[in-house]
Amino acid sequence: MRKWIAMALLCLLPLIVNGQKIKDGFKGFEWGTPYYEMDSVFEFGDPFEVNMYLVYMTDIDSLGGAKVLCAFTFYKDRFAGVAIITQGLSDWTKLLRVLEAAYGEPDKPNPYIEEYEWNSRYTQRTYEYNRFSEQGSLSMISWDIFKESEKDREKEAEKAKDEF
Repeated sequence: MRKWIAMALLCLLPLIVNGQKIKDGFKGFEWGTPYYEMDSVFEFGDPFEVNMYLVYMTDIDSLGGAKVLCAFTFYKDRFAGVAIITQGLSDWTKLLRVLEAAYGEPDKPNPYIEEYEWNSRYTQRTYEYNRFSEQGSLSMISWDIFKESEKDREKEAEKAKDEF
């Protein structure tokens, strides 16, 4: 019986941080949400392609009092990630506090650089600050969609190898 309880707790552990459910996605939209469902809520700029993903700048310019630039990424027309840029230490710090409130205490893989991670079964979140450029960047991506895109890239490379 204890074994089953322990197994159940281990399965639930990735869903709970500081008593909160970890949010997978952004602004109420889960990873995999179709583009057309989000297009009616956000104002998107013209897309550009990066590594098989379509990237759209959004109209989001502030989060938790921090001024930001925000872009959404889509893979095969499904919501796959978010990239957020801050300028200056003040806005970076404001957004760090918001992330800590939302996701709990972060992992800090290297004590010598300003890089923080909040990872779950479904999402990788990395937040870092570059002291030289005075720019912060937050990346949130869907693990599942990322793995799918990597497999597709491998298939594409395998097909293209015969071109050499």
